[in-house]
Amino acid sequence: MATKFDEAYKQLNDGQRQAVNKIDGPLLVIAGPGTGKTQLLALRTANILNKNPTILAGNILCLTFTDAAAENMRRRLIQYMGQDAYRVGVCTFHSFGAQIMSLYPEYFFKWREVNTADSLTTHRMLEEILGGLPGDHDLAGRGIDGSFYAIRQIKNFINDAKGSNLSAGDLRKIMITNQQAYDELIKIIRGSWPVSIAKSGAIDGLAEIVEAFASVKAAGSVIGGVAPMQKLIIESMALAAQQSLQLEGRAQTKPFTAWKEKWLAKDDQGQWVFKAQAHEQKILAAIDIYEQYQGLLENRGLADFSDQINWTLAALKQHKDLRLNLQERYQYVMVDEFQDTNRAQLLMAECITEDQSQPNLMAVCDDDQAIFRFQGADIAQIEGFTTNHPSTKPVVLSQNYRSNANIVTMAKKISGQIEVSLATSRNLQKPLRTDVTQSGQGAKLYEFAHESQHYSWIASEIKKLLDAKAAGSEIAVLARERAQLDALLPYLRLHGIPINYERRENVLDQPHIVTLISIARLVNLLAKQQLEAANELLPQILSEPMWDLNVTDLWQVARAAHKEHKLWFDVIFAQKNGRLCEIVSGLTKLGLRSAKLPLEQVLDELIGVEPGSTGDEKDDGSELLRSSSTKDKFASPFKNHFFSDEIMNGRPVEYLTLLSHLSTLRHQLRSYQQTQARTLGISDLIEFIDAYTRSGLVMLDNAPHREDEWAVQLMTVHKAKGLEFDNVFVIGLNHRVWTKSGGPDRFSYPVNLEIIKPSDNQDDDGLRLLFVAMTRARQSLYLTYFLAGEDGKQNEIYSPLLALDMEAESPKVKSSPLALVGQYEQRWLKVHGSVDKASMRTMLGEELNAYQLSATHLNNFTDVSIGGPLAFLTQNLLNFPSSIGAYGVYGNAVHSALKQAHEMVIGGSKPDVDKIITDFLTDLAKQPLSDTDKAYFAKKGQLALHAYLKVKAAEFKPDQKVEFDFKNQGVTLGAARLKGFIDLMDFDKQRHRILITDYKTGRSYSTWNLPPSADEHERIKLHRYRQQLLFYKLLIDGSNEWGKKGWSVDSARLQFVESGSNAQIRDLNLTYQSDELQRFSELVSSVWRHIQDLSLPDTSKYPSTLAGTLAFEDDLIKEHG
Repeated sequence: MATKFDEAYKQLNDGQRQAVNKIDGPLLVIAGPGTGKTQLLALRTANILNKNPTILAGNILCLTFTDAAAENMRRRLIQYMGQDAYRVGVCTFHSFGAQIMSLYPEYFFKWREVNTADSLTTHRMLEEILGGLPGDHDLAGRGIDGSFYAIRQIKNFINDAKGSNLSAGDLRKIMITNQQAYDELIKIIRGSWPVSIAKSGAIDGLAEIVEAFASVKAAGSVIGGVAPMQKLIIESMALAAQQSLQLEGRAQTKPFTAWKEKWLAKDDQGQWVFKAQAHEQKILAAIDIYEQYQGLLENRGLADFSDQINWTLAALKQHKDLRLNLQERYQYVMVDEFQDTNRAQLLMAECITEDQSQPNLMAVCDDDQAIFRFQGADIAQIEGFTTNHPSTKPVVLSQNYRSNANIVTMAKKISGQIEVSLATSRNLQKPLRTDVTQSGQGAKLYEFAHESQHYSWIASEIKKLLDAKAAGSEIAVLARERAQLDALLPYLRLHGIPINYERRENVLDQPHIVTLISIARLVNLLAKQQLEAANELLPQILSEPMWDLNVTDLWQVARAAHKEHKLWFDVIFAQKNGRLCEIVSGLTKLGLRSAKLPLEQVLDELIGVEPGSTGDEKDDGSELLRSSSTKDKFASPFKNHFFSDEIMNGRPVEYLTLLSHLSTLRHQLRSYQQTQARTLGISDLIEFIDAYTRSGLVMLDNAPHREDEWAVQLMTVHKAKGLEFDNVFVIGLNHRVWTKSGGPDRFSYPVNLEIIKPSDNQDDDGLRLLFVAMTRARQSLYLTYFLAGEDGKQNEIYSPLLALDMEAESPKVKSSPLALVGQYEQRWLKVHGSVDKASMRTMLGEELNAYQLSATHLNNFTDVSIGGPLAFLTQNLLNFPSSIGAYGVYGNAVHSALKQAHEMVIGGSKPDVDKIITDFLTDLAKQPLSDTDKAYFAKKGQLALHAYLKVKAAEFKPDQKVEFDFKNQGVTLGAARLKGFIDLMDFDKQRHRILITDYKTGRSYSTWNLPPSADEHERIKLHRYRQQLLFYKLLIDGSNEWGKKGWSVDSARLQFVESGSNAQIRDLNLTYQSDELQRFSELVSSVWRHIQDLSLPDTSKYPSTLAGTLAFEDDLIKEHG
């Protein structure tokens, strides 16, 4: 093995050799892409053992960021060390923490029996804490789906704190000393800050402040590496004073103006305050929640992912003997991908070596490749290393052995645009050179007119490479977002191109899992004897293809249930339809039995399998292949439908994919069971799934999809880190994909706490990702973008590419089949949309003849995000039972309370708030809500109604109309018959004008035009709101009572019942415009004609966004014209 080492050592360049030879003391290596850092780490390890015979392989610790990187390191070590490579400590930071706890259990006694809490468990614990807060608490606000607005910020706050090894107690001490600094220093500011900093003489007052600051006695100490706020403010003022001395005249005040803009603001009284004070309450509240969260973890015998490192750090700090033992055990520590570490991980590496004057600590990094900021990584740790070891001169590796010169040159033009880097902060020169001979095309840029052409060309170009005998394993397609790879797949399929692809699919979105969970919901409702709710779900369940039912049979049940006002269950049993009765009877019996069965057994029965032979949690899911034969059990067709022999033999990849999804679900459930003190039941499954959905978590199936050993590689850029290929396609290089706008995912931190959060330079994130992507290519780099997306939106090139000074090629592309870009639609909706139109017209004739169009029906028809015309058919024409969500129930209860208040005024008395609240609570208690929701909405509603009536009750008038029903007002628009309710109408009798008010609960809005960062759901909701107000004008204009008597409507408003943080009731006004009304009227007429003709357009080509809905509306209007 020594010979191999010698041969490899001779091949090292000067920088590599310098790093390999320096085996003692701290060392920082800046290793650009393709510069051989993994080789360097392996050779340095071997060199340490060669030069120091007293050192054993087990005395060397190599810390990496991912398991894959650790495995790669191990393979390299084996080349030079043989089996001794397995004795070197190669592990991730987290596995190293676990190793320490295992090796030295005496220091971790209280944590030995702790279970790791998964993401869902920690999320639910935070929900539990937030749910216990008063309804008017700063962090207690909820969205329409019941999720807490601040929960992501709180999660990030806790993760940032733990990532910096700061406890809630540490943070509270910091905030207390911050407040003391504010209180002391603001007195000086208020006493001497000039009224106008631009006037002559202002500099004298500023000088007094500088002098007073300089005389302030130092207070506060460094806590967990966080500097005292007093020190930062005073040093910042001193720097401003120093800068001022270098200027003349009135220009001397400029540094102080900049200081003021950073630090100061004025309060409601016009007094100076420190800006950070505006966010103090939220930070303090978050600290309290952090403390409660840690208490819950400890009480329940749990720990989250970050605790392992912090426990290790706490023990290392507390027990010097532990520290010395580890330092003796690991005499050389090397950290790979150091740019991807967080502050706690840096502290761990430093802690192992801190008792040494010149620690043998090596860090290998490249700040230009720091692409894991979203996981808490921060390149500031590189600065931390240089600060802790100031005498260390970085070794810069600049020779690239991977890519040809053209690719390296273009990649450097991208990295040169990164704003926050060692090149700018440390003036560190990081050249990147290469002597690799170019045999491929180098880097080229390709522009396409349309997204489909873009994907079609990529697939055809890959096919050409394969036909030219290029190895598929040397072709990689990289994207920033997985959705881009998903969009490419059908085009690759057209050419029969095999792929290797880590699916990373959300299990809970897969059709067969959705089917399984839906049936479980039904069984759970039946177990609880909640027949009304079960009745709402039954039509969807029976519409699943696996039952092999005749759709017209379901239609007959739907019609009978609607006409006779009966439950589907009653109609089915009364009709005695053999197959339907058998299915519904079996589900009902299972529901009754399921209340007493463990979840695992219920799942076996729902799937249609016998229990596994071992029940071991390592079970791979193969038990799902066994058939159920017990007569008493529900005969579920699930397994035979989704896992038939035909699929297994004819489509084995599909079969295994479906099985992998199912196995992932059961594995997650078993992991969740480990965190619970009792056996899970069917209701726990529903709570588990709902919690996942509410929290925004994704249940990923990471099983690789491999079709061939030589298949083309598809992956995200993050996954490609550390890999290289002859041919690389970086696809979809469009501005809106590669430029991410930062959302409100973190609180505003005080200046001295900003050290705990990752850098938030979004532009740099995209540049680093692109730099990593480009430098994966050895010979040929294809950079592609398109100008028009499938959603109809115009797209721009990712602007940093313009710096390449490269003229984009525009290859000619044959048109691709429209079927390739079809959008997913719910299968149960499609089933009912496939019935022959003539049969539909016959069955629905009576309903259509009496039908009146409402605003809700119109929105359901046009909103492609919920299914569009197919959703309208099932919900509004076929009258399939549909549940009202908890927020819908709450909204109705609030509306009823407001109606009662108005009616009191109309009756000649003042609103009796106490009675209104009492009746509201009585009404809410009758609704089909969980106990938790009832308690939450009771508290929420009381606060909202008290606040609203206190402000608005005085505006209630006896002549207002409340919740007026237009059903019998004879409103028509051409042939269309219209109906609806209007919450409130105010009348200006002199001008014959009506003002419409529509009450809304939930989030308030101050503008119709939301920012680009707004959630798509919010955009669609506002569009629906606006269309409601337009529809209401049509109702009044066409009504017998007002429109036909000369009354008109100029404007309308949404009034949001729940006040914001400033206790103000917000209105969103709409002034009607003729052009908008004309468009809307044409839309109404077109939708009406489609309904009457039962012409239900296929909306699969439209994206499930507001843009998709608007495009569909435009197409409907064009048809009308």
